Amino acid sequence: GDMYVSGNVTVLFSNLALDYDTRKHVNLDDYIDYVLQHMRDFPDESYTQRVCCKYLANIGVEEETVERMFEKKAMPLVALAYQNHRNDDGVSNVAKETLQMFLEHGKNEDEEATRQKLAQTTLA
Repeated sequence: GDMYVSGNVTVLFSNLALDYDTRKHVNLDDYIDYVLQHMRDFPDESYTQRVCCKYLANIGVEEETVERMFEKKAMPLVALAYQNHRNDDGVSNVAKETLQMFLEHGKNEDEEATRQKLAQTTLA
């Protein structure tokens, strides 16, 4: 079905994101939007949530990309994936890794900016 097609496409993006030369092609806004929408559409599907979190973790090696993911409210979606799939190691481990990346990024910024971001995230 459609869910698996989207999931497999996300895996493809994710694998391309591992390589520096191809990452810049798959960390564009349209790709991020596609993946985040996919997470919203299938919150209960562990496969979807796992591959989407993995993609976010892979593109998140660049600070500027993490910045854009923050703006797109990716963090609450990852937190939700973690909560909803706590008993599924496949999802929870990847989600945890991705949340860690967001938190590390937050530490690299001044605290005030991070606090504001988290406030926005919570209100969203």
